[in-house]
Parts: sequence; C-alpha cells; structure tokens
Amino acid sequence: MKKKTLIMLLASILCIALLPAVAYAATPDVWDGSTASSLTGGGTSEDDPYLISTGAELKLLADNSRATGLDGYYVKLTNDIVLNDGTFDKSGAFTKRGATTTSQPNEWLPMGEAGWHIDGDGHSISGMYIKCNEAKVGLVSRIASSGYIRDLTIKDSYVTSSQAPESYKGYIGVFAGQSSRTSFTNCAGENNIAVTNNCYLTGGIVGWSYGGDSFNVVHVSGSVQGSGALAGIAGRANGATFKNCWNEMDIDNAKPSVVQSGGIAAMADSSEFYNCANLGYLHGGSRIGGIAGEAPGKMKNCYTTSDISGIKEYGSRNYVATLAGMNSKNVAVQGCYAEDGSGLYDIGAEGEGSYVPHFTGKGNLGGGSDGELLDALNENLYNMDAEPNLNKWVLNSDGYPIPTGETFVDDTVYYDIWLDGVRVSERNEADILGDGLASYDKATSTLFLHDGLVVTSAYNQKLLYSESDINLCVDGDVKFQSSQNVGTGPCIIDLGSAGGSGNLKIYALEGTSATVAVTGKYGEYGIDVSSLTLEGDVSLKISADSAFAFCNTMTFTSPQAMLDAVSRGDNSAMRNPVQTINLLSSNAQKLYEDQGSGLVQVDAFTTSRYVEGYPYPIDRMYPHIRIAPVVSELVDSLPDSFTVSMTDANEESSLAA
Repeated sequence: MKKKTLIMLLASILCIALLPAVAYAATPDVWDGSTASSLTGGGTSEDDPYLISTGAELKLLADNSRATGLDGYYVKLTNDIVLNDGTFDKSGAFTKRGATTTSQPNEWLPMGEAGWHIDGDGHSISGMYIKCNEAKVGLVSRIASSGYIRDLTIKDSYVTSSQAPESYKGYIGVFAGQSSRTSFTNCAGENNIAVTNNCYLTGGIVGWSYGGDSFNVVHVSGSVQGSGALAGIAGRANGATFKNCWNEMDIDNAKPSVVQSGGIAAMADSSEFYNCANLGYLHGGSRIGGIAGEAPGKMKNCYTTSDISGIKEYGSRNYVATLAGMNSKNVAVQGCYAEDGSGLYDIGAEGEGSYVPHFTGKGNLGGGSDGELLDALNENLYNMDAEPNLNKWVLNSDGYPIPTGETFVDDTVYYDIWLDGVRVSERNEADILGDGLASYDKATSTLFLHDGLVVTSAYNQKLLYSESDINLCVDGDVKFQSSQNVGTGPCIIDLGSAGGSGNLKIYALEGTSATVAVTGKYGEYGIDVSSLTLEGDVSLKISADSAFAFCNTMTFTSPQAMLDAVSRGDNSAMRNPVQTINLLSSNAQKLYEDQGSGLVQVDAFTTSRYVEGYPYPIDRMYPHIRIAPVVSELVDSLPDSFTVSMTDANEESSLAA
C-alpha cells in the first residue's frame, strides 16, 4: 500500500513538472527615494527610448531634465512604478499599506520642461507625492510642443501647491503643469487628489493646455480642491480637442468671487468636446459647467449628471449651468443631455440660457428605460459629421454610459450640406433633424422645409451651408435665427465651395404660401450666394448687419414673390450691389428703397451715395430695399402671415410676421 502511494505521488510530481511554465509580471519594488546611476536606452526616438522600470531610474531622468532640460526625448515604461505604497487623505496625510499610523512619504519633484514623449505601455505610476510651490507642477512641469503621453495611468497620488494671492501663477496638473500641441491618449488619473491654494489653473491631467492639445480616451477620478480655475482634466484649454473623455473627480472651489469650474475643462477658450461625460460633482465657483465652465466652441454627444452648484457673481448674471456656463450661448451644441433636477440652465447664463433633453435615473429620457441615454449616445455617432476616432458608449459598473467601447466606424454616405449644425446624409435625409421638419431629395438637390422650423445652430458659422447649388421648397413659416455674435464674417445662408458661388432657389408649391425669415446679429451677413430665385407665393425677409454679402442676380418667376432686406444702421443692403434683376414681363413687382424717410418706389436701386464722413459718393446701397408687387396687388398677393392695408402697403411698419 505504501509502495502504491509513493508511485502515485511521484507520478503527480512528474505531471506538474511537465506543465507549461506560466510567466508572472514582477511585483514592482517600492521606491526608496534613491537615484539610479545610469539609464538604459538613448532616449532619442521611439525606436530607442529611455527604458524606465524603477522609481530610481525615473528619479535620475527627472534630475537630469531639471538640471539641463531635454529637447524632444523619448521615454517608455517597462514596469509599474510605485513611488509610495499606501493612501493619502485630502490633507496630504499618508498611510502606508498595512500600517495604522501616518508616515512621511517620498517626495517627487516635477520633471523639467522638455518635448516629452512618454509611452506608458499600459503601465502605471502610483503613490506620487508632490508638495511644490513652483509655477508649473505635475509629473512633468511642462511638455513642449508636439509631445505626447500615452497608455499611462497615474493613480493613488497627491499633488499640492501654493502661490501668492492674486499672482495669477501656478499651473497644476497630475500629469503636467503645462502643455502645448501635446496629445494625451489612453491616459487615466485614478483616485488622485489635487489641492491648491491661490493657484491660477488646476486640472486632474494638466493645469494649462495652451496650444491645440488633443485628449482622447482620458479618464480621471478622485478630487480637486482649490481657489482658482479647477477641472477634472484641464484647468484651461486653448483650442484643444477632447474626445472620449469622462470625469469622475469631485471638484470643490473655495474662491467666493469670479472663478471657473468644469468637469472636463474650466476655461475652454474655443475648445471642442466630442463624446464626453461628467459624472463628478462641482461645488463652488461662479462660472461652472459639467463639461466646461466658460467659453467652449463646440460640444457634441456629451452629457452630465446634475450635482452642480455655485454662486452668482456680484452684480452680474448667474453663470452656473449643467453643461457649459459663461460665454456659452453661441457654442455649437448637438446631441447633448443633462440629468434632471439641477434647476439650472444647461447651456449659457441666466437670462440667455437654453436647455437640452434631460434624463432621470441613469439614462431614462422619458420612455421608461435607463438604457435610453446609452442608445441615444450611440445613435448620435451617426450625426457627428464623420468625426474620426470616436468610441461607442458602454455602461460602467455603476450603470452610466462611458465612451470605452469599440471604435465607431461610420460608413454613411454624406452630402456637402449642413442644416442647423447637422450634416445631411443618406441616413438622415428623410428626417434631417429628427423632428419631421426638414428632409432632402438628392435627385433634385432640394431641401424640403416645413412650417414651424426654426434653425439656430451653426456649422462653421453658417446655419445653412452647401458646397453647391440648392433648392428650398418651403411650406408655411420657416426661420433662420442666428445668435452667434462671433464678429465680422459669418453668413447665415452660404452656398458654394468658394463662398457665395452657389445658386439658391426658394419656392412654394402651387396652392401653398411660404415665408422665410433670415435674422442675423452684429457682424453677420444674411445671405451669400451667386444668384437668388423666388418662385410661387414666397416672401423672403432678411435682417442682418448686412442683408447680403453677394448676390449678383435676382429672379422672380411669379407675381406673388417678394423680397424685403434690411441691414443694420446705415450699412448697405448688399455688400456688393446686385447686377441683374429679372422680373416677369407683366411687371408685377416694383423696386423700393428707404432713402431716409420711408420706402419709395425707384426705377433702379441706388448703388452709390454720400455717406457721413466722406466728401464724395461711395459704393453703398441704402440699408433697406424691397422688391414687391405694386400697391394695387399687395393685398391679394401677400401670404396670410402678413397684415397689409391698401393705403400703407409699402410702409415698413405694415409688415408683421
């Protein structure tokens, strides 16, 4: 019996010995504060980077860069690096793993300013402790132009810094204090704490992204506390692009006066946000948004939860909103959502804000299911104008959508037409805006616009843009109402790839009438086309800084068609006067212009006149022109949307939409 047992034991040992070997990653050593004597690799290219596997090697690299600076050096981690093994509380107190009392952690000083190219290769740096009052603070102080950090996680770390009051200094981030033309890809800041005092800009990734950075698949969690501009990812971002980013940091802003807080970016400075989400809370500050606190340029397919609160600036408006706060009324918003219950505007400030669809629970948009938000975000990917490098949305462990699914591939056929910020495509041509008010027929290059349509959103500063000729078949009242306020240049309707080189036809089907109102703000042109044709019972009203930029030819093919164009102040009705006006042989329409005392009939529009400040005539039309049926026919030919009397049919005051 003993012999049999021994044989079985030996057989078992032999079987185990024959099993294939399994490789296990080495457990990283905790850095003891020492510095390595040398580095492996040349650090001059992606093919020959510095290979960093320990805290001591990372310390040598940091010391060298702080002493001499490094221009365009390359770094690759080959192992996880543990600078301190334990946890920090919000005061900075550190407790080693397994200990019951606090102890002093190893301090880290930011690596020097350089063109850093850091490849984490899926590894992490944990336990980083920075207590430093330098102007630029993070793992690295500043990343010079065209650098990158990718595939890197920094976790369980603590960063704190102080500056003199009102100094407007201090750019603090966990990854970098400052960056320019840098790409952050597949980066995560997990369970990090950033605490600053009187610092200007603080972010969970970077303090100041100041030159066209890109952030793709970037996620942060933990907390940010301070008294400046605070954000989950970037304290300030100038012209940056954020894709597939989400914030779970809790942000507490202690400053009682003007200051920004944002889930993704605090000050956005014309930055663009695609596929982003805020799941953290924002408390304190006065210019607040779950995505951006101030001045975003574009926001598509984003959402935020509702735990957001702040203060009203003294003697001013309330700039606290769920998605984007101050200077956000002109931001191009498409397919965005906010959790219900905040009581705030979603976009913009008090008195000028707007709302997006709200959800309850973890994604109920009103149909009774929490999965509706997830479905909507994924469906919206088809309305992103073929924007590259976007991910599908999936649910996280808490049941909220995050953009970490597979890369979205859009095989939709798109047309070079944009209406209300949406690009027309084969997928949406039957119902472009999802409300039944706009459709497109490719065969006839015709947009069908229906009663009640109000177009307010812009693509490239244009509410309707086509790179070629287009027809508008309109029934009822349709309005193009711009509120961009972005200065000189925008055109509300612009046709042609060269700008104003396309031909526009607006018509109403027989038995129907149409009114098209085009309204612009300061510095905006109404219409920029090569030619304009009005057909059927159509009235076109334009009111803008300049009603027309270009329109060389106007054609009226029906006796009812009417044009009324008004420019702001004494501006010319047309920046470049019309060259040809084609009217019916019946001479149904007449020309009218306001020369200063009301509309009067003229044989031809004035194209040169005296203007205050000039001793000679200059090329300028009068600001108000009209092409309309003569008085005796006005009553019968104007659409029902106008109220006109026989005696004052040609007076401007007689037209009321």
